Amino acid sequence: MSDGQLTFGLEETNHSGLPVPSDPTLWVKSVAVYSAWDPDALLRKIDLRKGLNVLWAEPGEEGFAGHAAGKTVFCRLIRYLLGDGNFGKDAFCDSLRRKFPEAWLVGEVHVNSTPWLVARFLGIGRKQDWAVRDATFYSDFADEEQLPFTDFSQCVEDATMSSLPTRKLLDGSEDYAWRHLLPWLSRDQEARYADLSRWRSSLSESDTTSDVSKLDRLNLIRSVLGLLSEEEQQALQEHQRLLKNQRQARDEIPKLDFGAMRDRERFIEEAGIDGDEAMPGEFFIEQAKVTLKQLEEDCHGLASELEEDQRTAQALDLRELDREIDQLAERLVEHRRFRDRCRLQLSRLRGRVKEADYAERIVKLMPDGGSCAVPVAEAQGIGCPLACASPQDENPVEALNAARDRAVKQIKAWDLEMRKLKKQRASMKASAKKAQREHQLANKHLVNRKLRLRTLETLYHNVTGAMDAAASLTIELDRLEGAIAQSQQLIRELREQATKSGSSFSGCFERIIQFLLSTDVEARVDLKGRDIKPEIQFHGDLTSAAIETIKILAFDLACVEFGSQGEGFHPRWLLHDSPREADLASHLYRRLFQYAIDLEAMRPEEEPNFQYIITTTEAPPKSVATAGALLSPVLDATSSELRLLGVDL
Repeated sequence: MSDGQLTFGLEETNHSGLPVPSDPTLWVKSVAVYSAWDPDALLRKIDLRKGLNVLWAEPGEEGFAGHAAGKTVFCRLIRYLLGDGNFGKDAFCDSLRRKFPEAWLVGEVHVNSTPWLVARFLGIGRKQDWAVRDATFYSDFADEEQLPFTDFSQCVEDATMSSLPTRKLLDGSEDYAWRHLLPWLSRDQEARYADLSRWRSSLSESDTTSDVSKLDRLNLIRSVLGLLSEEEQQALQEHQRLLKNQRQARDEIPKLDFGAMRDRERFIEEAGIDGDEAMPGEFFIEQAKVTLKQLEEDCHGLASELEEDQRTAQALDLRELDREIDQLAERLVEHRRFRDRCRLQLSRLRGRVKEADYAERIVKLMPDGGSCAVPVAEAQGIGCPLACASPQDENPVEALNAARDRAVKQIKAWDLEMRKLKKQRASMKASAKKAQREHQLANKHLVNRKLRLRTLETLYHNVTGAMDAAASLTIELDRLEGAIAQSQQLIRELREQATKSGSSFSGCFERIIQFLLSTDVEARVDLKGRDIKPEIQFHGDLTSAAIETIKILAFDLACVEFGSQGEGFHPRWLLHDSPREADLASHLYRRLFQYAIDLEAMRPEEEPNFQYIITTTEAPPKSVATAGALLSPVLDATSSELRLLGVDL
């Protein structure tokens, strides 16, 4: 035996020799659990049939004998075989893995009359789940024929979902898939069969990643029954869109009103105007406009004053005065040197300076640029070295004294003028600094006013924007209410059409209810509203916990019968886990079994085209065993050998 292949070595049985009848879209023929990948490691194998299949856990003398025997585990394993996310509660899974760390679940599932051998790992760690097409427990197959489990899942998906008239969920995010349908066809026992659209319970620790909204679950039922048209689905999607927009508008308007009130309070506080948050909107807008206009005018006035200050500052420009002072200083330097040259020459003429000293000192008194501002004739008259090319005056001492005196007089005049200029400059500088400080203060004040203006403008636009948006949404709400009313009317009309088409389904439901309860009761399924309402009437509406359970069981079975008649798109496969636990009277429970047997008898020449699996602690009627619908073995929790897996975990 190869690592991948498991040859079971069983003999094929139950061949009737009759032509193959039409099958359920999907049905389970065998379920087996192995403690390891070995034919001899079989813990339990249960063979099933088309039609009714009853797994009985006999209560026995001990009150608990029928409980904890493995009925729910059996259902969870079948669900897992068909693609459910887990195979039991965490406590059970942990116990199984500790006891059998290499356990495997193997089953034979028929999809559109094609058998698949499916294997899923139950042990510790990860091993590849796989499936083989056109294979049974009695087939030999090569390793390369093993396909990923996802191939089997896709086959089930295509067989059960592709023919639905509409597959989109209401939000349009995805299509209905097998993972959405399986929970309806295999309700959690913990859900207590208390709500038609409640398929899973948190108490079961089932995989709920595929759960959808209640409305989507109800629409899935309608679609499976062929009672949801594409037009109605589009109308429902449009209705949901309108309702969503209505909710958003209703949520948004109070937020906008609050934002407008908050920003209005801030505006009133920032602007310092008389008013409060209760100020009427239109009055506030008028007050705000006046405030903003006044503030804009203030900013324009301040800007004009700043321009005037700028012109004043320009008038106090010190650069021209500094140039005049610099020029006067240069002339003073030249005349002082000229004066000193005159004195040096006088000293030379009077013999007070030696020629060598004179030559050295006269060089230092020469102008930097090689010329000075002293008139040439005057310089020649005193024998200035710069004017040596011309003859000197005949009386140089007198000429030098006169030139010196004129230079001294000019120097004094210019010194006086220099002091006046410097005093004027000091005064202008002080005025310029004052003007600069005032300009800076005024500019800062203008900036603050502009910032305040911008803040108030922002608050004003926030308030008016929020008020306009709230007003627009209020108008939109009125429009949405009208559109929603029209949408509801359209859906009602489409539902009425579907109700007419679904009258035969309602007839199936009534037949089952009358079989279970009495022919004196009336029953129907109300399909007109958003909900699906199975109703039972006898001198008024009948309702109780047990009656609600009966409604759900009858509804599910009616869906199977409806599909077996060629109506709708039901896969004609159903799994009910211990509905008797939901406070259902025992005689009603036995009638449920009998109805399923009678449903098989409706095709006396053919095998049933449905599969209904049900677990129970209530003793089934003898007709169940007679029909071959009682599964083997009968479970008993008081004996480890008669527990589902044949051992205590």
